[in-house]
Amino acid sequence: MARALLLAAFAMVLSTLAADAQTDALTACRNAQGDEILDACARVLQDGQLPAAQRAIAHLRRGEQLYGTDDAAGALAELDRAIALDPDSARAHHARGIVLEELGDSREAVAAFTRAIELDPSNAASIGSRGVSHFFLGDYDRAIADLTAGIAMNPQDAGLLHFRARALRYKGDDDRALADFDEAIRLAPRDAAHYLERASLHHKRRSWKEVVADATEALGLEPNSADAYNMRGDALSQLEQYDRAIADLTRAAELDPKMRVVYINRGAAYRDSGRKDLALADFATAARLFPTWEVGHRKQAELLTELGRREEAIAAWTRRFEARPDNAFYLVDRAKAYRDMGDLTRALADYDAAIELSPKTVHFLVERAKLHEARGDRIRALADLDAAIERAPRAAHYYEERARIHRALGNSAAAAADEKTAGRQPRNWPTAGEFVVFMFIGLLFDWVRALAALTVAFLIRRAWYSAAAAAAVGLVQGMVGARFELIDAPFQPPRVGHPARSVPGPDPPRPLGLRHTRALGRRPRPREGGAPRRPAARKPARRVSGGQTRRCPSAFSHRVEPAGGFRVVPQRRRGVGRVAVGGLPIGFLSRYRRPVP
Repeated sequence: MARALLLAAFAMVLSTLAADAQTDALTACRNAQGDEILDACARVLQDGQLPAAQRAIAHLRRGEQLYGTDDAAGALAELDRAIALDPDSARAHHARGIVLEELGDSREAVAAFTRAIELDPSNAASIGSRGVSHFFLGDYDRAIADLTAGIAMNPQDAGLLHFRARALRYKGDDDRALADFDEAIRLAPRDAAHYLERASLHHKRRSWKEVVADATEALGLEPNSADAYNMRGDALSQLEQYDRAIADLTRAAELDPKMRVVYINRGAAYRDSGRKDLALADFATAARLFPTWEVGHRKQAELLTELGRREEAIAAWTRRFEARPDNAFYLVDRAKAYRDMGDLTRALADYDAAIELSPKTVHFLVERAKLHEARGDRIRALADLDAAIERAPRAAHYYEERARIHRALGNSAAAAADEKTAGRQPRNWPTAGEFVVFMFIGLLFDWVRALAALTVAFLIRRAWYSAAAAAAVGLVQGMVGARFELIDAPFQPPRVGHPARSVPGPDPPRPLGLRHTRALGRRPRPREGGAPRRPAARKPARRVSGGQTRRCPSAFSHRVEPAGGFRVVPQRRRGVGRVAVGGLPIGFLSRYRRPVP
């Protein structure tokens, strides 16, 4: 019996020592730093008796350390093991989302962050990180929503402000984006990425001096940033400081020879400074290094055309099309080059191929019709225009082109019919000049009517129809809508001394009508016998209680409203007072108004 008790006590001591050893190993795994984490947590995992939650912690720590050493694949494997052992670990799901985003799988990263948020709704890091993943997926609305929520929970996180600013910039809200970049720079003034992104925003807004300033700040923090040199060089080129621009762009090409846009920017600087041979060399370099990028071929072909080297330009257009043989517009560019050379046959062949690639592009048919006409084949030109009009029956200039060919063929009746149809088609009206005139008229007269007329002009694209609609609106307004005007006046109690008043007092002044001209400073027109014309005596009005309408023979209506309300003021006008010209009602005649107190 004593021996059994002794063995039991010894077993308890051994288990206690083993538990203490496990606790020490787990503590060492949790507290280890740097490369020691992997070994310390590996010792924990060697103990098969360790609970699943503690083994999950060891896998989590190893995954975080592997991610820090740029082993994203190994980190993902460790984090998957941690989640398998402890599915409710918000920290493990968050870390897995970070690793997935690093691997470029933003969609799975969103799912991981969403699970982490479900487990811990107060985790601002998970909410903000999900916003970043939405940003990389191009879902800017959700990105802004998540980033805004994360910023509300942690206003000092400059990274969240940085990504929200970028999302706002892509949404077109440049002012808010600039404010976020400013705040991010205030919180983290030593981060060059904030200056670079703000410089990019200034570049979009064509604020070249601000681009130069921000790129210079970024270079002060990261002297070997090819992006900063490229951005500053392009801005200096726009400011016509070509030598400094070329120096910056050359440095950017040295730091990152695979940055394709730097060759285009430096070529543009050479071209604008008059060194077109060096510009051509840069465009050719971009086309050679990046054969699938159409910009290099296009820039090279355009400059060769400008230099009159048309054969070489056509070769560049051909290489551009070969890089993207599914793009019909590249064929059309080459066809135009052939046409400018006078080689109508090859130009026509390119248009045939372009129409086969993109049969729904109507203006290809019109351009091919012009080529047929230039070759003297008006019948085929007419067929192309028939097909174009069938697909776009509201394009007036297509009818005009066909009318011209009909007339050349001697078919005057068909030409007249097409010209008449073209005249009935809606056009882009008003033109820029007419728009400026209408704005000037609006300044001279009434902005409300001017803006209303412009709205009519834009909604009704035919000038005479628009003018008629504006005239009708003005006429209806003159006859019906403008007879009365609401005047905000306090209520005054009735007074006796007037048929409609109940307290003593003088009669109120009468509303000013067409015959009542004394208040305007004019003398009444005399009668034929010399006696002045006097206003007709006003007949007594019918008395009514407050809030009711009383009518009098002068055709004016009066309404007594409760205290602080509105009263209708009688109006009389000298005619409608409008003339509609080009859709804009102008020439407003004077009208006489006077409120009834």
